[in-house]
Amino acid sequence: MVVLVKNQDTTLMTNIVGFTLTGGTGYYGAYGGGIHCNMAIPVIEYNHIENCSVTGTQPHGAGIRVGQGDTSQVCIIRYNVIRNCTINAVSNTIAADGAGISLEKINAVVEGNTISYNVISGTATSYAYGGGIIYYMSSNYYHSALILIKNNVISNNGIESFGAYGGGIFFQDDFGYTRISVEGNSITGNELISIGTGGEINGGGIFMRNPGAGSNISDNAINNNHSDEVPQVEGLGGGIFITHELNPGNDNILLIEKNRITQNTAAVQGGGMSCSYIGLKMVNNFIAGNQSGIRAGGIYLAGQSDSPVLSFINNTFTGNSVTSQDGRGGSIYISTYPELFLINNIFFGNQAPEGNELYNNNLSTFVDGTWYYAPVNDIEETPRPWHMGIDVGADECDIIIKLPEQRTNDNLSSVRCYPNPFSTFTTLVYELEHSVNVNLSIYNHLGQQVALLLDGEQSAGRQKVRWEAEGMPAGVYYFRLSILNGRLWECGKIVKY
Repeated sequence: MVVLVKNQDTTLMTNIVGFTLTGGTGYYGAYGGGIHCNMAIPVIEYNHIENCSVTGTQPHGAGIRVGQGDTSQVCIIRYNVIRNCTINAVSNTIAADGAGISLEKINAVVEGNTISYNVISGTATSYAYGGGIIYYMSSNYYHSALILIKNNVISNNGIESFGAYGGGIFFQDDFGYTRISVEGNSITGNELISIGTGGEINGGGIFMRNPGAGSNISDNAINNNHSDEVPQVEGLGGGIFITHELNPGNDNILLIEKNRITQNTAAVQGGGMSCSYIGLKMVNNFIAGNQSGIRAGGIYLAGQSDSPVLSFINNTFTGNSVTSQDGRGGSIYISTYPELFLINNIFFGNQAPEGNELYNNNLSTFVDGTWYYAPVNDIEETPRPWHMGIDVGADECDIIIKLPEQRTNDNLSSVRCYPNPFSTFTTLVYELEHSVNVNLSIYNHLGQQVALLLDGEQSAGRQKVRWEAEGMPAGVYYFRLSILNGRLWECGKIVKY
């Protein structure tokens, strides 16, 4: 082992600050390759923990392991780099967890860390949890636990095992009391792979089981995570997997807001997210370019007759797809939920053999007739409603209000964009009646110019202009084409996923 903190006086908190910890193999070779804390609550800050490893029949925490401790204290893990730590399961391994960080039965704040390239190598008969982070609460005596996972980069972590859960983050509370907040993180490139026969892989980016009341997933970029690509494997929730197995009431509604959930994949269902048996309130999310094998390119929803209501407000679903020939639900697949509240969402360009946009498999009712107030801010923290009214979808924009007098059709045909939505580039097509000076610009949601495509004379005829936007963030953009010193103009919305 490198650092061991054990049986500490509960009035004290050990501070481990500023070290480089490498090559550790853990307490008894199985717990906390870099740092192991048992019955002690530490503060761990500004360390580099790299190339540590653990093994054994139940290995925990190749980088950091913090077990049960004083429940009046909060474990702080902040501003560390935890990288290239590994768990290598032995032939008789039962379960392995937390290649980066393993936490159990404590309050914790995990903030501002870089947790990357940590890997669990399981077996064809073992289960593995949390390539980047695992938090597990297995006791019912502690009813006020809190875990905050905030502003971390959790990237390129992986699990390869018979059963694999939570490539980036794994959370579970056996009794449903712990409140978890996942806020402002970049959760990208994490992957689950099943080995053996009949395995299960859930939650390429985030796995969450039984979150307590008041939990939320907010302001995260959840991108390019994968729950295998083999349809024979039960791969669910490429970006996020959420389930609640304790029959939550209507006071336990998970808030999912202002996230960008893009380009994630799942072998079977829920390319962006798979959710079952819990109430959701989804507000101002951008769900784009996700893919599943059989059901729900965007979001899969499975409930029962007494499940809490689902609310989808001001979200944008675009470019999600299902690949199999009998696939269903390009954006959303709904199964056995009693009520769904949908308002002010965009569903555009999603694809599936059956139900390009929304597939309803035994949804009881769509709720309507409720007076609606816009959220205070949109996905970009722009106040809404913005001036004259409320934009459809996740993003508000004032670009049209800022443009000059109304356009006329003289000299200029309507502008078309294809593909729209797009992933790396789009082409704008229009016709000019005669040679004229043309300015063609791209703006973001704040009305700030992000690209100048043309500024000069163009000849008469059909014009094609390509915008290469591979380095731009996903979101909603606007083109503005003006001629005759800006007096005549055309504008429109384009979506990048």
